[in-house]
Amino acid sequence: AAHHHGRNELKCVQVLFTMLLSEVLELLLPLAYLVCFLVAFYGPNRNVLGNVGADRWHFAKVDAADLGKVVASILLFASIDALSLAISAIWLWRTRAINLW
Repeated sequence: AAHHHGRNELKCVQVLFTMLLSEVLELLLPLAYLVCFLVAFYGPNRNVLGNVGADRWHFAKVDAADLGKVVASILLFASIDALSLAISAIWLWRTRAINLW
């Protein structure tokens, strides 16, 4: 019975780690995308990059006037992911006394 309990505990730790990793990546990836987008937007190849400065084929370029909206949208997305991470961490702490930090 002790062996089964240890295996069950290991499975719980693996699931918890997977959830934490997913939540953190959901926060970091939009921020990494934003950094890459801004580098592309202000970089020398802006005019040939689709969805940045080129509107050839099916792409729509982002004008300087629209940049604020794009940045705000990405930051809103990242903020929602940060809120999800915080809610998960608080819930785990209050219900299971699991500290994610």
